[in-house]
Amino acid sequence: MNYVKQQITSAGVTLNNATPYGQLYNVLAYTTAPVTLLGNVVINPTVSVGFPTSFDLRWEANLTLSTFSVVIVGITMAQDQVNQTGTFSCYYDGTAWSVQYFADGKDQPQAAQGVTDIPVPVGGTKTLEAGVDTSYQRLTGPTTLTSNYTVTAGTTGIKAGSQFQIEVAGGLTIGANVLTVFGVIINANQALTGGVIIFATFDGVSWVAASTSRPITTADIVPITALSVMGNATNATAAPTNIAFPTDFGVLQRSGTGLTTGLLTASSFDPTSIVANRVSVVTLTSAQILASNTPITIVPASGLNTINVISSITVTCTFGTTAYTGNTDVSVFFPSSSDKLFFGVDLWGYAASGVSQLNNFNVAAQAFQYAANEPLNLQTDTSNPTGGNGTAKITVIYQTINI
Repeated sequence: MNYVKQQITSAGVTLNNATPYGQLYNVLAYTTAPVTLLGNVVINPTVSVGFPTSFDLRWEANLTLSTFSVVIVGITMAQDQVNQTGTFSCYYDGTAWSVQYFADGKDQPQAAQGVTDIPVPVGGTKTLEAGVDTSYQRLTGPTTLTSNYTVTAGTTGIKAGSQFQIEVAGGLTIGANVLTVFGVIINANQALTGGVIIFATFDGVSWVAASTSRPITTADIVPITALSVMGNATNATAAPTNIAFPTDFGVLQRSGTGLTTGLLTASSFDPTSIVANRVSVVTLTSAQILASNTPITIVPASGLNTINVISSITVTCTFGTTAYTGNTDVSVFFPSSSDKLFFGVDLWGYAASGVSQLNNFNVAAQAFQYAANEPLNLQTDTSNPTGGNGTAKITVIYQTINI
């Protein structure tokens, strides 16, 4: 098959490959080096007959369209058809032209050369066109978004393997809006400082994207509720949420089928372990003091096979307007023990506010002063005191040990 050569330069060309005898000749279009068009390429033979005719256009040119076009018999060609070798088979059926394109060997995916800066507007959508837009796109600011901004690309007529590289160059303040590039959400710090590149590849059905960026800093992490940790508070697979710490000295702990925060209690520990420096605080009203010949529990029972070993007991007395009289001596004991453990002479006889520490009771002969798994009680020795309207706070420091 014979071809007539036609060189294409950046200025473009307009070619009518019809002969004076009403025949069409085949064309070999070529470039001596890659060319970026500054004008259109139009190959459109004059057809004056009303019967079928055809010609072949052998393409050995490498063109970057930029803002111009290649039009063959009235049909506009795509970028990836004019930057590689192939053949356009053109057929006239007596009424209209049609074109079939055959690339040499494997039809390569489009990879338009060059870099295009995209000044980001305050919102909207940027839809790129593979085969027309350059493969490297750079998002630039400064811009403050007032609505969401999305960068994507069309999928119709796109070859599998076509790619875009989108650079987030920085200077973008997104606020409460969302910046999305081929499905990848760019966080506020990345949008502002830049240094992020998204690689998007068309797999024949949809665009698949992955991002690479500079090392992540704490500014890249989405802010969470104050005084909280991120976690899953449920007993099922779920997205993480914020678990807040509403009180001082709270710790994260499992409770049943959930995670919660709170202060540690005796139930937070293995009952076989030794826990040092537990504190029990009990506040007594004047009514309780007036009825204190009935035992008052100041430390709860320790648990099976354990004993609460008492280190100290202090009593903070708050005077009212009248002092207690009568039976004001106080003893502290375990119900099943042989003898008392602490005592306070005239403890309820205070006539002013103050703090007192109870004394250890020393037995003259062997006597058991502890009992397993029992509460520690406080009681006046003989009967209830009379009169008086003050209050008291009892603080017990103790340890729980195994026996």
